[in-house]
Amino acid sequence: MLKITVSASSKTGMVRDHNEDAVLVSHQVARDSDLNTSVFLDSDERYVVAVCDGLGGQNAGEVASMDAVEQLMKRVDTLRTGLSPDHVAKLMHEWVKDEHAYLNESGIDEPSMEGMGTTLVGMLFYEGNIFWMNCGDSRLYRFRNEVLCQISEDHSLMQITHKPEDAHIITNCLGGGGEDAFIDFNDVTNEVLEGDVFLLCSDGLTDMLTDEEIEALLLKGADASTLTDAAVQNGGLDNVSVCQITINS
Repeated sequence: MLKITVSASSKTGMVRDHNEDAVLVSHQVARDSDLNTSVFLDSDERYVVAVCDGLGGQNAGEVASMDAVEQLMKRVDTLRTGLSPDHVAKLMHEWVKDEHAYLNESGIDEPSMEGMGTTLVGMLFYEGNIFWMNCGDSRLYRFRNEVLCQISEDHSLMQITHKPEDAHIITNCLGGGGEDAFIDFNDVTNEVLEGDVFLLCSDGLTDMLTDEEIEALLLKGADASTLTDAAVQNGGLDNVSVCQITINS
C-alpha cells in the first residue's frame, strides 16, 4: 500500500483579472482555491494529479485548462484493469491526440474559443505503477534529500535556440491551433523513494521564484499554498498553481 499526501493551490495573481489555471487532484479541481488530502492506494487503484495552464494571450485559456483536467480524469477512470505500463503509455498518448484535436475543433466551431490551448503536467498512479507526464512548459520537480531538481523538460523554443528570451514561446501544448501535440510520458515506478516530494507547477511559480528560492521554502516545510502565496507576493505577474505530492509507503 502506498500513501500519498497532496497539497494543491491555485491563485489568480496580481495582474490578470481571472485564473486560467486548473489543478486536478483525483476527482477534485482547484481554481482560486486550495486542496489538501492524504490517500492510501492499494495495488489495484488509480489516482491522477495534474496542473494545466491555459495559454495566456489566447482566447478561453480557462476553458481549455478546465476541459483538459476533466477529460484527463475521465480517461484515467476508464482505463481497464490489468494494463501493462506500455499499454497505459499508449492509451495516454492517444488521449493527448484526442484532446488536442478537440480543443482545436472547438475553436473552429466557436470563434470566441479560437486558438485556445493549455499546458499539462501530471502524475498518474495506476495499479502500483507511477508515471509522470508533460506537455508544454509547466514543470515537474522532485525534492529529495533537501535538493530540488527539475525532472520535466520545457517544451519551449529556448530548448532549440538556447536563448533565454525564447523561454515563453512554447513548442508543444494541447490545442493552441498547432497541427500536432505530444506528451512526455515516463514510468518512474522503480525510481521513486520513500519521502520523495514531487512538485507540479505552472510557470506562474517559476517566473516569480528561482529554483533556489523554491528549494529554500521547501526546506522550511512550505506547502502548495505557501509557495503560491510567495509567488504572488513576489509580483504575481501570472496565475500561479502548485500541486505538491509527498510519497510514503
